[in-house]
Amino acid sequence: MMNKINLNNTIVKYFSFLILFLFTFLNNSLIAKSQNVDSLFTVIENTNNDSIYLNALFEISQVYRTSNPDTSIYYNIKVREKAADLNLFDLYYESTLALGRTYKYLGRYPDAIEITIDLLRMCEKKGEKDKIVHCLISLVEYSRASVQFDVGIEYAKQAIQLLKTDNNNDKNNLAQIYNRLSAIYYERIEVEKAQNYIDSAIIICKEIGFVDLMPSNLNILGGINANYNRHRKAISIYKQSIKINDSLGLGEEENIMTYINMSRSLYFLKKYKLALFYSHKAYELAKMYDILIYKENASMLLSLLYAAINDYEKAYLYRDTLGYIRNYLFDKNRNLQISELNKKYKTEKQVQAIKNQKLIINNRGLVNKILILVMFFLLVVIVLVLLFIINVRKKNKLLSIQNNKIEVQKNKIHYIAKQLEEENKTKDRFFSIIAHDLKSPLGTLKELSELLYESFDNFDLDELKKIICSIASSSKNTFFLLENLLSWSLAQTNKIRYTPSTININDIIISIINLKQVRAKEKSINIIFEPLEDISVVTDVNLLRTILRNLLSNAIKYTEEGDIVVKTKKVNNSCVVSVVDSGVGISDEQLSKMFIVDQDISTKGTKGENGTGLGLILCKEFVQINKGRIWVESTLNKGSNFSFTIPLAEE
Repeated sequence: MMNKINLNNTIVKYFSFLILFLFTFLNNSLIAKSQNVDSLFTVIENTNNDSIYLNALFEISQVYRTSNPDTSIYYNIKVREKAADLNLFDLYYESTLALGRTYKYLGRYPDAIEITIDLLRMCEKKGEKDKIVHCLISLVEYSRASVQFDVGIEYAKQAIQLLKTDNNNDKNNLAQIYNRLSAIYYERIEVEKAQNYIDSAIIICKEIGFVDLMPSNLNILGGINANYNRHRKAISIYKQSIKINDSLGLGEEENIMTYINMSRSLYFLKKYKLALFYSHKAYELAKMYDILIYKENASMLLSLLYAAINDYEKAYLYRDTLGYIRNYLFDKNRNLQISELNKKYKTEKQVQAIKNQKLIINNRGLVNKILILVMFFLLVVIVLVLLFIINVRKKNKLLSIQNNKIEVQKNKIHYIAKQLEEENKTKDRFFSIIAHDLKSPLGTLKELSELLYESFDNFDLDELKKIICSIASSSKNTFFLLENLLSWSLAQTNKIRYTPSTININDIIISIINLKQVRAKEKSINIIFEPLEDISVVTDVNLLRTILRNLLSNAIKYTEEGDIVVKTKKVNNSCVVSVVDSGVGISDEQLSKMFIVDQDISTKGTKGENGTGLGLILCKEFVQINKGRIWVESTLNKGSNFSFTIPLAEE
């Protein structure tokens, strides 16, 4: 019983993390899309050039492809029709292929196949081989998705026949054809043929550096290994697929099938907790993007997994969901078949009606006149009805466009308001530092210099040295603060130039330690750095120096005596740098305010050194620019551990 409770708690923890991840991902995605669409609508409203207008409209349709497919189809059809009128064939070609992909995304395979075949005929008339091949590749995929495997294989053979040259573009297309053929043979459970084609696709991709296709190749290869019950190897391959997909930024929806396959292999290995994590991840993404076939696969796995851990309530819940989805899919397919039968029947009836009309015309002249009058009347009615429908649709389209514009403006205003709020916080913090923390050391400099000027002859040599030392220390602190303020202001106005290069991080750390040794020795502090290995990273050297200088200065400031240890280690694709001190530590209340620009968490050092808290905020800004993250662990009166990550250089 206790094991079951612990397992359920773990599942809840994984599921909560998954929901948080998906919410963050979707929120960021919506903000980015809103900004992009807004800029594209600005282009549309400010251009009289048809080509620029249509290209911007096409980009808008692609932004909405996964989040709002119906809107994407509306704009795509508009681009396609206008491109045909203006004889812009390249744009017509691109918009038709994109429209086919969206139809396939929605499961409208007949629509996708129909418009792609029409486009194929046009490309054949123009004799454009590359476009013909791309049309054939699309038809291979649509045939596979609609379970028309033999037709898909025939399209693939036609495409291969056209690819007889050795240039890289043909190899790129050939790799895609082999990839789709492998998928077809895998789904037909002809595993040996699937293995041969996917091996060929991987060889070509490696040869020409076609990285974008590798996640799909690895996903199929993992499935083949799973078919042979080599599930551990399959899982390793799926992880490679996810890693490459994430590094290319292809989007989480491209990983859904990989998560499903990963979960399936983990289920066979009886690793139910991890399998549930990936199944839930796939299910939530499939639900987010409304991909029913993936939702059906994930529901099946979730039902099996919950049954395996004896949570039958959730198992039945997902079994019900599975049944609902399958009923919907089957009803949809049946309706499609019925629609096709009705169309065929209607056509036959129309042909028969024409024959009957001809017979009546031949035998009865009077009936002929009556029929003509009736047909004319019906034609008038049909025209009036069509005009009414066209008018209603036109108004609906205009209303939809206006609603979309209003929504875009609303999102834009919300974004600007949030940005202004952040800028106000930054401004307030900036003025606070200037008014208090910068004024104090400058006041000290003023008082000491006046004292030195007015009473120079009254001081002996030792007293003069102490005053000059205080002036030097105050000047150094003021300069350090000004330097941080300048760097921070550049970061806030996006004027920091990020210039990454590959460096040995040990060299940089040693140089910063040497810079801080004098101050450390004044407080009897020993700075220790014993690197285990040379680590090459990709970073902006100036930003890295600023980060290390601030963290070491903080550690020295809040440590009375003892050691400060600098550590480095490799974790996945990053180098983790840690600065560990044995100083006064940080309270829980201060930890909760760490790295927040509008929170004043500065405290005096062990020798009364002043601080602003700006150094840590600057560290966070620069770590993020360097594509890393920063965090702190601390215990009051025992010390603190500040850590941050930097991307490793590729070996």
